Amino acid sequence: MFSFIVTALLCVLPIEILGVNVCPAGTYQPTGSTGVCIQCPIGTYQNIGGSSYCNQCPRGAYCPKIGASGIHYCPAGTYQPTTGAISPDSCLKCSIGKYQNVAGSSYCNQCPRGAYCSEIGATTIHYCPAGTYQPKIGAISSADCLPCPPGTYQNIAGSSYCNE
Repeated sequence: MFSFIVTALLCVLPIEILGVNVCPAGTYQPTGSTGVCIQCPIGTYQNIGGSSYCNQCPRGAYCPKIGASGIHYCPAGTYQPTTGAISPDSCLKCSIGKYQNVAGSSYCNQCPRGAYCSEIGATTIHYCPAGTYQPKIGAISSADCLPCPPGTYQNIAGSSYCNE
């Protein structure tokens, strides 16, 4: 009985398209085999019917179910650096001093000069105000925005230097 349950979960019958049996998206049929479609394992997907393999879930995404025909992108503010992820828990929040403003990324960006990133999981940066500058990459606090020295100025927010 156990093998029947496993077989029922993993196998799907092919569908007929123009007289040819084709496995649907989310399944594959190994080269040389006929009559049975195997559901893609967790951590993989196949978005095209008639395939002989499943794709590893790419970096920046996860594939949480058997028979996946698509991927789930990690949200902005997170990243996922490996292939084959199976859970939204694999999406890691960007650390302080970094940000990610797009979904589906495999890395976080360093906060640029002239700005700081003070939150874990940041999706935006905070620009230093006019009258200040911030010369380093990866700043983490508004305290990193330094006042322009006497005899210099900066009338634009988000600058990495002061003008003389």
